[in-house]
Amino acid sequence: LEQAAAAGLALFRTHCVACHGAPGVDPTEAGASLNPPAPGLTLARVQARSDGELKWIVSNGIRMTGMPAFGASRSEEEVWQLVAALRRLPKLSPEERHRLGKER
Repeated sequence: LEQAAAAGLALFRTHCVACHGAPGVDPTEAGASLNPPAPGLTLARVQARSDGELKWIVSNGIRMTGMPAFGASRSEEEVWQLVAALRRLPKLSPEERHRLGKER
């Protein structure tokens, strides 16, 4: 699970941080201007979703929002790695926070 989360955090940094931000990392100006706004992924309402629900959202996106469907461009393994990363976000180490905040 740790390896999946680490791989997922690399994908998260590339594909998700711009819109959602991360602990200690603000979304970009473009991401912050989405309407409806992309939620912070450490929020209790997001973390309360099941792994299956999160996988579905990552795979299929959310219509009428800026959330794209990654299922067509990412492998099943990578989608699950992103779910592992989402679960890791509330308890990131200082090193993980630093990596997510590096220049995008």
